[in-house]
Amino acid sequence: MGRRKVKFVLPRLNNCGGDLKKEWYVEYSYRDERNDKLERFRVYEGFKPLDSAKKRYEHAQSIINEITERILSGWTPFDLETIVVNNNIAYNIQARVYGCREKTDKNLFYYINIFLEEKKPLLKKKTHQDYTSKLRILHQWLFAKGKKDIFAQDITNDMLAEFCFYLINERKLERRTIRDFSARISQLYNWMIKKGFTNKNPVYDLPEGKQRADHSAQPMTKDDAKRLLNHMKKQDEQVYLFCAMIFYCAIRPGTELRLLKVKDINFFTNTITIREENAKTTEGIINMPPEMMRILKGIKLSSYDREFYIFGKEKKPGPDCWGKNYFRLEHNKYRDELGLPKEYKLYSWKATGAILFAMSGAPLPAIRDHLRHTHTTTTDIYLSKKIGKQNDYVKNKFPKL
Repeated sequence: MGRRKVKFVLPRLNNCGGDLKKEWYVEYSYRDERNDKLERFRVYEGFKPLDSAKKRYEHAQSIINEITERILSGWTPFDLETIVVNNNIAYNIQARVYGCREKTDKNLFYYINIFLEEKKPLLKKKTHQDYTSKLRILHQWLFAKGKKDIFAQDITNDMLAEFCFYLINERKLERRTIRDFSARISQLYNWMIKKGFTNKNPVYDLPEGKQRADHSAQPMTKDDAKRLLNHMKKQDEQVYLFCAMIFYCAIRPGTELRLLKVKDINFFTNTITIREENAKTTEGIINMPPEMMRILKGIKLSSYDREFYIFGKEKKPGPDCWGKNYFRLEHNKYRDELGLPKEYKLYSWKATGAILFAMSGAPLPAIRDHLRHTHTTTTDIYLSKKIGKQNDYVKNKFPKL
């Protein structure tokens, strides 16, 4: 049986027999996987000025401790090799002007970019953008702290705690967002551990901050919803249709509804198909209420090219769809014209429809399926957050004095 190959030899001091006139150094070895050779490294820095053996032994021990800790944490001396990567965390305008190829060492910046490139085909576009944004902010903070070229193994829990306090105190972010930051950074480190780039994850017990005011979309009253929908119908039938489809079909306004095509509407089964590439989680088929079928048949949707987007830029089905902010801005404009609360947002139509459906007496499984939730527990939490726990006994049977 052949001799087992060692991956590395931990550092040790060569004191040249204790002779202070000679150059002392710390020596260690590491196997280069590219050529399968055990490469030797020597550190001479700092020994020569020291005029006593005691000082040199202390200096050597500090070098040995640092290199040992780095090696056991997954660092390799070959991480110092300069390579070129795609800068995936550059802002779009920066990438257009300067290009996105950058020289770097195998530091945290390098692994962030490799991680984002590997995840891109596996994640939905919006999710990948969220990873990119949060890791970009981390890298910018490190840059401001003078740690632009820090190695992944040198990021500590204390450092990340300081970053979280920055998010809390300076960026004024709320608890849920800070938890998302911690989760994205932790996912990066779990990926590095799986790949063998490091062996520890510094993301644990991080500060989360406080949850401030709830800025989520609030459900409308039935009268306000009817009033706003009628107002939009008079002003802009396309915006009216967009909001009506959120209300009646619980379609999410982002990629799900904005990128809906004529071919996704089936008037034979009276259903709408949400394609997998546009769905938040998985593809799904939505049953249309009678009023929604009536509205869609009224615009003669079946007469258009099946590949056309329903919400085309010519205010009718067409080959080009509106940008992601268009309907939010249009909706808010009409809301403000009626002086309705700012809490009424585009997503409010989905919440309003779900609540009115629940108040009509629909069973929880039917609401779950309409909202395309996986579990009734999720639906129950969703409704409770919007309208609280409903108690029919309190409403109808509470005794009078």
